[in-house]
Amino acid sequence: MTTEQIANGLKQLGFTNGWVISGTEIVLWEHDAPQPTQDELKNAAQLWEQTEANAQAKAKADKAALFAKLGITEEEAALLLGGN
Repeated sequence: MTTEQIANGLKQLGFTNGWVISGTEIVLWEHDAPQPTQDELKNAAQLWEQTEANAQAKAKADKAALFAKLGITEEEAALLLGGN
């Protein structure tokens, strides 16, 4: 697992702070709860990634729906907002 995957797994499990990762190891754990296992971290990281992908897909669909409601394209919206 990568450092990012470990961090995402910890966040998914509700541990947003109180830990330090170095490389692929948790080197500091400041919680009363036991440190998650590699399997728990791997499963939580996969869930975090899926949740993030779903949120991005929803945001993209919401944006497209808004453009359709307004009757403009994404490029036209960018022009209205000062984009080139």
